[in-house]
Amino acid sequence: MSACLRTALTESLSAHLGLGKSRPETLSMLLIGLIHSPTVKLTHIARQCHGPARYAPK
Repeated sequence: MSACLRTALTESLSAHLGLGKSRPETLSMLLIGLIHSPTVKLTHIARQCHGPARYAPK
């Protein structure tokens, strides 16, 4: 996921919504994940977010 895209979307959401810092960041990651993933399953969306957390299959 592009950091530039995430930053721009987070700033735009923060300007229009009266939320704290972490909520617009989370919302922007979810929206970008929804756009790029083939389905709306959270496991597919989570694969779009890069970080230390990993998906553990059953």
